[in-house]
Amino acid sequence: MKQPSLAPLRGQLTLFLITRTIMNTGYRMVYPFLPSFARALGVDISAISLAITARSSLGIFGPLFGSAGDLIGRRSAMLVGLGFFAGGSVLLLFWPTYPSLFIALLLGAVGKIIFDPAMQAYIGDNVHNSMRGRAIAITEVGWSGASLVGLPIIGWLISRSGWVAPFPLLGLLLALVCIFIWRLLPSDLYRNSVRTTLSGSLRMITSHPSALAALSVMLLLSVGNESINIVYGIWLESSFSLQVVALGAASAIIGFGTGVCNSSLSLAPVSRKEPVFCIDWTLHLLSLL
Repeated sequence: MKQPSLAPLRGQLTLFLITRTIMNTGYRMVYPFLPSFARALGVDISAISLAITARSSLGIFGPLFGSAGDLIGRRSAMLVGLGFFAGGSVLLLFWPTYPSLFIALLLGAVGKIIFDPAMQAYIGDNVHNSMRGRAIAITEVGWSGASLVGLPIIGWLISRSGWVAPFPLLGLLLALVCIFIWRLLPSDLYRNSVRTTLSGSLRMITSHPSALAALSVMLLLSVGNESINIVYGIWLESSFSLQVVALGAASAIIGFGTGVCNSSLSLAPVSRKEPVFCIDWTLHLLSLL
């Protein structure tokens, strides 16, 4: 019997990893450089925080936007999501104002909500169950990769060319990624599977206590994560007088820590996830001390 392997999808997983690194860089860069954005735009820090809060609130519509992969196909949904994200980045190139930043953050959130579930659904369609967790974990390295690689570069760009400089670069990179996804991923037309409706999917989730528990845990984690993200850039700058480049370097250290966690999950076999999760939660609790 042939053992399941990720080798046939190695190129696609690498593409997803690069794509998520770029998207997460654009998504996360507002946190450490929040004071820089506020000063450049001539607005109070609370105004930028309000834009971030509005962006996060769009997660309520996750079931609506996230189901795009079921409605129009995996590849098409990924391309639409990337288009939203890139559109927001390009908008700031022509109108570098606070309202444009507000809209760009919202467009980026919509793009991410559409892209991530479609990508994960594509992996679910094409990866054997025993390797699915590892495949997802590989793409999740893009979250830490954004801090480890992307944010230091963003800090360097802002220090040299101003706060708008990263946005056209991100838009260009995402446009290139769209081309690669369009060329490397198979067309959605080849599938003839039955697609569930949004209401049917919601009923399926709400009927499983374990799914509701997982949603509750993720909600609490997201609230805690967002609370720290909003204030840590302000705190580092005010407490240690860190400049833009140094803030990017500090973010890289944080990215290294999250990268270690992602790597541990990706290396663990699917049958031995419980010990890894116990270690992960222990580290979370120790961080509160």
